Amino acid sequence: MGIAPREWQGIEIPFLQLQSSDVYAMCYAVTFDVVFALDDSTNVPASGWTQMLTFMSSYLDQFTVGLGNVRVAVVRYSDVATIAFDLNEYRTASSAKTAISQLQHVSMSSQRNLADAFRITLAHLFLKGQRFFAAQVAASDNKP
Repeated sequence: MGIAPREWQGIEIPFLQLQSSDVYAMCYAVTFDVVFALDDSTNVPASGWTQMLTFMSSYLDQFTVGLGNVRVAVVRYSDVATIAFDLNEYRTASSAKTAISQLQHVSMSSQRNLADAFRITLAHLFLKGQRFFAAQVAASDNKP
């Protein structure tokens, strides 16, 4: 039996009610690393793949990308997960957006192993490239 999402040992934890502008304002004030987990399975149509890439690019427009600011990485997953590019690879939003736009949807598997994507994110991106002063964010369009 697991812990209920809103409870921890009987203590109620309120959900934050934030608008997107609030999130952007908070992110400008802190340094963080974001890893996008992209579903590269055959379940994603070409239009869905394009939408994911467009979302990532527009998201990066909101921040200053660089080693001392926001770092970005992409992990692709289907039956297994792989790192498309790591947190130290791109130092500007422009270069990261170019890399994102060049990602091709190539999977041959219908399986979705989001757990493997998060394992790689933690073990190979967040822990190995950890900045102790930076928040770490992993984002995906799917549920594990």
